[in-house]
Amino acid sequence: TGFVEDKSEFNASSISLLLEFNGERVLLLADSQPSNVIKSLRGLYYSAQNKLKLKMMQLAHHGSSHNTNDGLLEMIDCDEFVISADGFNKNNLPHKAVIARVKKNFPNQVSKIHITHKNAATKSLLKKDERSKGIVLLFPENNENYIKIKL
Repeated sequence: TGFVEDKSEFNASSISLLLEFNGERVLLLADSQPSNVIKSLRGLYYSAQNKLKLKMMQLAHHGSSHNTNDGLLEMIDCDEFVISADGFNKNNLPHKAVIARVKKNFPNQVSKIHITHKNAATKSLLKKDERSKGIVLLFPENNENYIKIKL
């Protein structure tokens, strides 16, 4: 099935941040809609030909399949991603489709996806045989529900 964007007015008002520190950039997308982020990145002259180089990117709306699309990922040069989700919520976030989109858009690299909660739901996002095929899931240790970003 094709991509269907989240049309929630609440999520459309979400604030995304492009942060830069010591020459490293991080993109935090909150619950944003990809069409709004793409428009903003184009306004900064980024495109599929002039990609935004990132140290890390937070995948929008807890890894919802309706908030990250190929058009957005095509504008990004990044190999480390974050999903803030526990897997046990009304929408079963994060969605496997988002991980598949990352894998599809970055086929020549191993993408690390940090997930803020380690449990049965989040650990089951990949089959064991898929780990070596371009995606590695990383989780906090010691039952923590946050990750640390070192820039």
